[in-house]
Amino acid sequence: ICNNTQNQKQSSNIKLQYGLRDDGTLVFIDDVPKENNGLKCNFVCPKCKTPLIARLGDIKRHHFAHGNNDCNILSIQETTLHLLAKQIIKENKTVKFPRYNIEFSQTKVYSTLREEDRNRVEIDYSRCPTFEAKEEQKLVFDEIHLEQRIDDIIPDVIAIKNSSKCLIEIAVTHFTDDYKKAKLKELNLPTLELALSDFPRENISKDELIKIIEEDTRRKKWVLNPNVHKKYLN
Repeated sequence: ICNNTQNQKQSSNIKLQYGLRDDGTLVFIDDVPKENNGLKCNFVCPKCKTPLIARLGDIKRHHFAHGNNDCNILSIQETTLHLLAKQIIKENKTVKFPRYNIEFSQTKVYSTLREEDRNRVEIDYSRCPTFEAKEEQKLVFDEIHLEQRIDDIIPDVIAIKNSSKCLIEIAVTHFTDDYKKAKLKELNLPTLELALSDFPRENISKDELIKIIEEDTRRKKWVLNPNVHKKYLN
C-alpha cells in the first residue's frame, strides 16, 4: 500500500515531456511550435500510441497530455527513457565504454595452478582481486542500427565501426537475462549494458542522458567482450 501511495504521489508530479512523431522520433515539448498547440501537434504517446495534446500555454509548464487513463505516466517515462537513449546513440554515434576488469580466479593462468598454489595465490591477491584488461575508451561509430534481429535475439543497438559490430543493451526496467547472455556468447559479439534504472523519471533531461552515454561509465558494464575472454579467461 505504501509503495502504491508513493507511486501515485510521484506520478501526480510528472508531466509528459516527449511526444513520438510519425517517423519514430521523440520530440521535446518546448521544440513544438506554438502554432501546433493542442491536437495539431500530431504526436502520439511513446507507450500506447494514443494521440497527444500539446499544452503550450503561457501559465503552466509546457507538457503533452492524452486521454488514455489506463496508460501509466511512470510506464510512459520508462519507455521514453529507453527510446531516447537509443535515439541519442543513433543521432550522435558516440559512446564511452567502461574499463573491463577481470577476476584473477577466472583467468587461464589460475586454472592451470595446483590446488595448493591456488590457495596461496588467493591469499596473495586478496587485496587486489581484479585487474584491468581493457581501459575506458570513447568510440565514434560509422553506423548505428536499432532493434535489428541477429539470429533469434533483437539487441537494442548494433553499433558498427570499421565493419566490426558491437551490441548495446539499454536497461531501464529489464536487464540482460541468462538466455540472452548465452546467445551473445554464441554470437561472439562484444556487448555493453547501459543501466538507467536509477535515472530520474520526473524530468528526463536529454543533455544529462547524452553526458551519461558519451562521457560517463558509472552506469555501464560489459556483458561480453570476446577478445578479452579469449586472451584471459577460461
